[in-house]
Amino acid sequence: MRSFPIVLCFAAVILCQSAQAYPVYKITFRFTKPGASATAFVGDRSACLDTAGHRYFYSWGGHSMLHVGYDLHAFGRCMESRGYRLDPNGYRAVFYTLAS
Repeated sequence: MRSFPIVLCFAAVILCQSAQAYPVYKITFRFTKPGASATAFVGDRSACLDTAGHRYFYSWGGHSMLHVGYDLHAFGRCMESRGYRLDPNGYRAVFYTLAS
């Protein structure tokens, strides 16, 4: 029983060393459209995310992962085509990305 704390500390050190820290960047766009409600914005944003999203399915060694990436330029073009324009006081569309 005396070795349990030592094993626990050793496992924590191994886990901390094996985890690589990648910075996460938050990218925020704000859009406005004359006469658009928050509900309309959420619907348009969801449709544009579907248009600009790329889904990748990875499988290796019995493990699998679904990754969704977004083409931010395609997202912006989609929002503009629906009548939105960038506005610092508009509704938010937030994306997170990892630095590699």
